[in-house]
Amino acid sequence: MLRALIARTHNALERMACSLGVDAGNPARYRHDDGPWLSPGSCASSEITVSWVTRLRTTTRLALGTDPGSLVPHYSRAMPSKYHHARLTDLTPATTYYYRIISPFEGASTHSFTLPAEGARDLTFCIIGDMQPTDHQQFLVSRSVAEGVARENPHLVVQLGDSVHRGTVQEYWHWMWQACEPFASRFPTLRAMGNHDWGYDLGKSWRRFFPIPFVDPKKSYYSQHVGNVHAVFLDCYENDERMGSQQLSWLKEQLQSSPPGCWKFVFLHASIFSSGMENMDYTVQQQLLPLFDRHGVHAVFYGHDHIYEHYRYAYGQNDRVFSPGHRPTGRPIHYFLSGGGGAPLEDTFGIHHRPLSMHHRTWYSPQKGEFVRDEWAVRSWTSAHTVPEAPQCANPGAHVTCHMPSAVAQDDCTHFGFEYGENACHYLRVMIQGEQCTVSVQYPDGSNVSGPNGQFPQVWKIFL
Repeated sequence: MLRALIARTHNALERMACSLGVDAGNPARYRHDDGPWLSPGSCASSEITVSWVTRLRTTTRLALGTDPGSLVPHYSRAMPSKYHHARLTDLTPATTYYYRIISPFEGASTHSFTLPAEGARDLTFCIIGDMQPTDHQQFLVSRSVAEGVARENPHLVVQLGDSVHRGTVQEYWHWMWQACEPFASRFPTLRAMGNHDWGYDLGKSWRRFFPIPFVDPKKSYYSQHVGNVHAVFLDCYENDERMGSQQLSWLKEQLQSSPPGCWKFVFLHASIFSSGMENMDYTVQQQLLPLFDRHGVHAVFYGHDHIYEHYRYAYGQNDRVFSPGHRPTGRPIHYFLSGGGGAPLEDTFGIHHRPLSMHHRTWYSPQKGEFVRDEWAVRSWTSAHTVPEAPQCANPGAHVTCHMPSAVAQDDCTHFGFEYGENACHYLRVMIQGEQCTVSVQYPDGSNVSGPNGQFPQVWKIFL
C-alpha cells in the first residue's frame, strides 16, 4: 500500500540520519515542559510511575499524600534530567492519592489517581486508537477524543499505538501530550507499540517516554494483570516490522499461564482484520489466529487503519485453516479495530475512491483434505452510506460514512465475520462486571455509535 511504502521510506531515511549522528529524538533537543502522565507498575494495584519531561535538565521531585491539603515530599532524584520517572511503590489499592510535581513546576497543579483493587472483578477501562496530532487542527480532534475518555472516569486507559506521527520529532510528542492531558495525569495508561512509534528509531524515543515493565529494556512487548484481566501487549514491528519467534513463544507461554477464570485480552497495533487502506495483515493472521483460538482469548483490540470495525470470527470457520495439523475449537473471538483516536480518518487516504482489485489466498480445507485458493475482491467504501445522526465531532468538516454487511467493501471481510464499521473518531469503553464484559463504541461526545437510524448499536456482551 502507498501509505506503508511512504512510511518505510521515511523509516530508512530517519535511521540513516541517526547513524550519522543526526538524532531527531535526542533528549537534549526537547524544548517543552510536558506532562505529567501515569504508567502502571509491575503490580497495577500497588505501583505506579508518574512521568514528565522538561526543556531544561532538573532534579526529579514529587509530593504525595491522601489529603490534597497536606502533601509531603515523597520521591526525589538528584541527578538532573529532562525525562523524569518517579516510581511509587507500596501504595494501597483502591485508595485515591494526590500528587504534585515539586521541580521544576513550582506552584504546579495537584493531580490525583486511584489504583484498582487487587483482583477486582468489576473494572472499567477505555481504549483510544491512533492519535498522531501534527498541527493545531489534529490536536483539537485528538483532544476531543481524549476528553470523552476522561469523562468515562475509567480505572485505566489503553492506547493502541501510533501516539505520534513520527517518534523522533519532539514537536509531535508535544502535540500528543497536550492532546492527552485530560486523562494522562489521572488514569494509568497502558500502550502498544505502533509503526509510527517504532519506525524512525526502532522505538527508542517511544520507550524513553514510557517506563512500562517490558520483558526486556530493548523490547516493547509485555503483559499486565489488572484486576481479573490478563492483558497482553504485542509489538508487531520488532523484527523488521514483524514479530519474531521469541515474542511468539513468549505469547504462547503467557496465554497458557493465565490464571483460571480471568479475562484474556490481547492488544496490538497491526490491522489483523480491516477493510481500510492498509487492509488485512495476512502474516499477523497466520502468526496469531491459531494461538488466540487454542488458548482461549476473549477479545482482541488493535488499530493502524483509521476507522472502526468489529469482527466476530472463529478460526477455521468456512472450512479454512493455515495448516493441516490445526484443530480449531469453533469458539468465536471478538476483534475490535479502533484506529479513530484523532488521526486523519481513512477518507483522507482514499477509501471512497479505491479502484477494484483482487486478492488471492491459499488455505487448507479440512473437508477436502487439500490446499485451496480463494479469490476475493476489494472495493471502495460507498460514500453514499452516511450516518446523519453522528455528531460533528465524529468527523469534523465531513460526513461520517459506514461500512455495512449488506454492502461489504471486500469479500474476505465476510469470511472473517465482519459485522459493522464507521469512518469516525471514537473510543471504546470496556466494562467488566464479574463474568460479563460489555464493550461499547462511543463518539467523542460520549454518544453510542449506532449506525444509520440506530440499526447497528455497537454494544457487545462477552462472557467468561
